[in-house]
Amino acid sequence: MFNKHSWLILSISFLMVALVGCGNGTDNNNSTQESTNVSSENSNRPQAYNFTVEKLGGEQVSLSDYQGKVLIVNIWDTWCPPCRAEIPDFIKLYDEYNDDGLVILGIAAAQEGVDAVEKFVESYNINYPIALLNQQTFEGFGPIKGIPTTFVIDKNGRIAEKYVGLPRKAGLSPYEAFEQDVKALL
Repeated sequence: MFNKHSWLILSISFLMVALVGCGNGTDNNNSTQESTNVSSENSNRPQAYNFTVEKLGGEQVSLSDYQGKVLIVNIWDTWCPPCRAEIPDFIKLYDEYNDDGLVILGIAAAQEGVDAVEKFVESYNINYPIALLNQQTFEGFGPIKGIPTTFVIDKNGRIAEKYVGLPRKAGLSPYEAFEQDVKALL
């Protein structure tokens, strides 16, 4: 886990994000608010960071564990309103598409502690795996400009979409945007 200095840096980073807002669009590198077109050629997509995180309960998981699956990595925290707003969509997506090859991995920043994350997971009846953010993953997926930050990763470990905040695609709800991405990759 983090040492005190790392927690201080991470806390300051998230405090700055909180003051600016949790995030409300897709990656800001593209003026259309869509970072990558999921139907584009796989080889043009950037490789996802090869993370290793610890799930609640202690099991270590890595990007390579999800090879051949469509993976949604959602970096979030319990105090973030947009993070809480999208969790029912992830629960529904996981129920609907897990048998088809979708995996969702929530990675909690856990600023309020692991106990708060565990209680939150239980109170929201989260049905997909939850892990804890570590410094290497925070830096590896960076720059993380706000939370939630969500990566939709194809079966070959390449990033098909990156959203900062709730996804915004013309005429689609956040659930429909994620569902569209998932269907294109399954």
